[in-house]
Amino acid sequence: EKLSGYSKEESQGKKSWTEFVVKDDLAGMKEYHRVRRVDPTAAPRNYEFRFIDRQGNVRDIFLAIAMIPGTKKSVASLLDITERKRAEDRLRRSVEELVVVHELDRTIIEKPDLSSLLKFIVAKARKLIDADAAFFGFVEDDVIRHHTFLGLRTKAFKNIELRKGAGLGWLALEKKKPVVVEDYFADKRIKDVRYDLIREEGLISFLAVPFMSGKGKPLGVLYAAFRRKTMFTEEQIRPLVTLAGQASVAVEHARLFEETKKAYKELKTLDEMKSNIISNVSHELRTPITIAITAIELAAEEEEAGERNKLLKMALTAFARQNSIVEDLLEASMMKKGVRKLKLESVDVAQAIILVSNAFDTMAAYNKVRMRVNVKAGMPKARADNDHLMHILRNLIYNAIKFNKKGGRVTIEAGEKDDMIEVCVTDTGIGIPKDKLSKIFDRFYQADSSSKRTYGGTGMGLAIVNELVEAQGGRITVKSKVGKGSRFCFTLPIFKEN
Repeated sequence: EKLSGYSKEESQGKKSWTEFVVKDDLAGMKEYHRVRRVDPTAAPRNYEFRFIDRQGNVRDIFLAIAMIPGTKKSVASLLDITERKRAEDRLRRSVEELVVVHELDRTIIEKPDLSSLLKFIVAKARKLIDADAAFFGFVEDDVIRHHTFLGLRTKAFKNIELRKGAGLGWLALEKKKPVVVEDYFADKRIKDVRYDLIREEGLISFLAVPFMSGKGKPLGVLYAAFRRKTMFTEEQIRPLVTLAGQASVAVEHARLFEETKKAYKELKTLDEMKSNIISNVSHELRTPITIAITAIELAAEEEEAGERNKLLKMALTAFARQNSIVEDLLEASMMKKGVRKLKLESVDVAQAIILVSNAFDTMAAYNKVRMRVNVKAGMPKARADNDHLMHILRNLIYNAIKFNKKGGRVTIEAGEKDDMIEVCVTDTGIGIPKDKLSKIFDRFYQADSSSKRTYGGTGMGLAIVNELVEAQGGRITVKSKVGKGSRFCFTLPIFKEN
């Protein structure tokens, strides 16, 4: 009576023993009961099961049962071992926490890199509370970016960025303590929820534990999630809090180490680039002078007028190249110092294109490249800096000829597009590999080492073009296919009187 909450009169002959057994344990107990009637020695005489009392509370019970000789009936004694089981569970969790701390220390020593550390943390969090899924979110520039996942069915969470104040993670970081959500779809505390992603994963209950730095700044969030509605207990929450407390320092140090290593690598790269730049620029300045001097010396001795003119044109092209290199160097220097000032005014883009393209007639003819200009009639003027525009056009047209094939074409087009002036320079040259396109506007970058040997250059031209275009309120894009050529397009705002 004390165990069940029912009096003898309420239960005897009115309730079956099966009504007091937790559903998950019932099938096993029925099987023991069946076997015992056939062969009493084949069924266990002692075992544990979970008992449901009148109030719906679940108790842990130790059962001792035996058949009454000469009958099909059995006699049983029940011992409530709930408190003992809870004590054992607390002890087990304490041992698990100590093991985790020990393993964490070992992981830090053996694999101090951030990736290994996060994999360990996420795996242990999931195992400690038997969660369906676990993952970690890093705080970077007031945004949580999810990182290191276990137990997720899709890739939906992997590209999610949560701005400050949005989602469960920020709630835990703001409170600086774990946040429990039994039903994600019903909890009103969480702002800007991506219900579609949660639903896609089939997740319902969440536990978010904040990771804070030694100075109390947010580092990240450890998430554990379940696909069934879960009422989190203190015994479930505490191990993850212990894990977070021990691991936060390790994560902070590992992250600082990664950032230091990255900074060192960048510094080393910059030092190498500096050496390469000095070498490249020296070579690039010396080469056209050598070509020009040689061409002029040969022209002075040449008696045939046609050949003499060819040599003089060669010298002219070499000097134009040197001028372009010097111009790039000066432009880069002024932009870095912030000395270069914009003079935005009404600029006739069509006229600028004609002037610059005409200046490259000699170079195009020498390289056996045909140039064509196609400017739409009635095109409005641009709001731009005329000197900057001329510099942009010179760089793009020069590259289109330089990287072209003999017998190739360069097409320069301009027109109005989406309330902007768009200028495109297209060539039929060597093209740019797809994996290099995102880098060609970086300073000192060239597509590969072979282009340095074959075509030369300092690697600053396109970087300067990009900066000049953006400074005037425009944007530059590129499309290219190896062996087919490239198309560079840039935009400038249309000039308006007001």
